[in-house]
Amino acid sequence: SYINLIYTLHPKASVESIKELIGSDKISVPTRQKLITALAFIKDKKAAEAMLELSKSKLPDVAEQAAYW
Repeated sequence: SYINLIYTLHPKASVESIKELIGSDKISVPTRQKLITALAFIKDKKAAEAMLELSKSKLPDVAEQAAYW
């Protein structure tokens, strides 16, 4: 699936789409956690900025895990 591919490859080009998926309450908590981990391993300034934004999410699980990274 697309999410497993993102998790495996950590592509810089998908930072924005990853951030949007993580911010969605329509995605399961385990899937969001997997995507946050993928985002954490993208070595790019945009990924770091996205993680900072996600640390302020209204979704408690997202804010907590993003702040951890």
